[in-house]
Amino acid sequence: MSAQGQDHATAKAQEAPRWLDKPGNTRRLFVALMVVCGGLLVWDLLYHQHGHLGFDEIFGFHAAFGFVAYCCIVGTAVQLRKLLKRDEDYYGE
Repeated sequence: MSAQGQDHATAKAQEAPRWLDKPGNTRRLFVALMVVCGGLLVWDLLYHQHGHLGFDEIFGFHAAFGFVAYCCIVGTAVQLRKLLKRDEDYYGE
């Protein structure tokens, strides 16, 4: 490793941990996300929706639709990765 690389590695090791590196903060972030999602779901009860198709006025429809769409996108990406993946040494040296 070069001297510059060693200096960078040493500086990185001495760097103070970032706020997401602490396990308690990731838990707080997760809980905050759950509170926001729950609040938005409760908000869905508090106003009258004017849907275009009828079924989009059902309680929680948009949350469920967003979750299903997310799962479809991730599932498609996993399958597409299997098709497009190359070996580590594909380009050679």
